[in-house]
Amino acid sequence: ELARDYFESKFKTMPLVDSSREAERSLREMFREANRIVMDEQKIRRATGHPEEGEMGTTATVVQFFGRAEGERHAVIGHVGDTRAYRLRGGTLDELTLDDHAILKAAAPNEKEEWKIQREFSNLKDKDAFEAMDSKLKPAFDKRHVISNMLGASFMNPHVRTIDVAA
Repeated sequence: ELARDYFESKFKTMPLVDSSREAERSLREMFREANRIVMDEQKIRRATGHPEEGEMGTTATVVQFFGRAEGERHAVIGHVGDTRAYRLRGGTLDELTLDDHAILKAAAPNEKEEWKIQREFSNLKDKDAFEAMDSKLKPAFDKRHVISNMLGASFMNPHVRTIDVAA
């Protein structure tokens, strides 16, 4: 709730932007501030005798839509953790964010391979699909929910990028 409330209040009061560079900069700044707020709350909870709550963290995906000249429509997407953003266009649902899982980073030598592994894990529907999966990925599958990036962590690093949202 802390992070959600912060993002909501910032979006309500921020001026409109027409530059992806400015929107990306602004969103990165918001993620840094949201992270500080969550970390401050961790300190308060630890100090008031709730150490188990002092280790809290949260994932976040935030999208800001904006227009450019000649009616172009873009969105800036920022995220940490495994909260995904999708785009439905022309009957196709595309993943727009790559999960922050330690196992993806460890199992893949580059981002292209991380996307491939994420899609393979996402497409597992039953035991037969699991059995058919690449044997090198099976040990990683059980650890796919270990998040390597989140609000509330000193190492938090948001992923921010601009996409075209035109039809």
